[in-house]
Amino acid sequence: MARQYKIGELARLYHLDPDTLRYYEEQGLLHPGRAANGYRMFGPQDVWRLNILREMRGLGVPLARVRPYLEGQDAKLALRRMEEELRLLTLRQEEIGRAIQSLAERCRALEAALRRPAGEVFLQELGPRRVHVLPWGAHGAEEFDLLLYRLAQQLQEAGSGPGCAFGNAETGALLSLAAAKQGHCQEYEGVFAVHPRGEAEIEGGRYLCLCCRGGREKNSSHVPRLLETAGQQGWYPAGPLLQMIRTDLLVSSGSEDCVTELQLRVVPDARAGLCKAGRPAGGGA
Repeated sequence: MARQYKIGELARLYHLDPDTLRYYEEQGLLHPGRAANGYRMFGPQDVWRLNILREMRGLGVPLARVRPYLEGQDAKLALRRMEEELRLLTLRQEEIGRAIQSLAERCRALEAALRRPAGEVFLQELGPRRVHVLPWGAHGAEEFDLLLYRLAQQLQEAGSGPGCAFGNAETGALLSLAAAKQGHCQEYEGVFAVHPRGEAEIEGGRYLCLCCRGGREKNSSHVPRLLETAGQQGWYPAGPLLQMIRTDLLVSSGSEDCVTELQLRVVPDARAGLCKAGRPAGGGA
């Protein structure tokens, strides 16, 4: 007579929890008999099925796709099914590779953000940037976060690829320069993500930049300082005024770890040149 195993015996042999075997039975994957005392008794057919279950699950094959292997099949059918699993595993491998690359880029970006000196104003030359833009006026940090969520959803639906994942692609907000000049420093015109296939372009040129730590509510002090520095150095704020996100919402919730960078495109201020030449700021011969 073929050997029969109680549930505890079989679980120990395969290093499984007995509840796992019960679950397989509930799913119709194992078919134990019953002893006179009502105990489950697993026979050779159940052992064969459990071997297949363990092997396929070890390859990451979902239970729903394991079931056909437990049905009658020949070698050719088994080969076709295994080739399909190989194809699916290869796709998963590619996805895992992209996820690893994405996470590595996120680590590098976060390390760079944490190294940035806060409060330092500097000038840098930036080239044109193609961007995906969600134009939508918003006021305050809460609405700004909603804008970012909406943009992320749109990029996922458009299938723009991993380059648009927050934390990897550069993301930021368009601040209203006109409002900022009037002292309203949290007037947003939209949010964007830098991507080579973006439908819009941010103009290149000289940008006066300021790295900021803390929540976006600190714009009320950071933005005026940037505008004041521009005037002191003889630059005219031509715009746009950008707020680049250096640590995203998955990293920081508004503490001092929150790092953003204000970027203001500037051009030489003709009035400053006239003043240096000894002429009145208003011009004149």
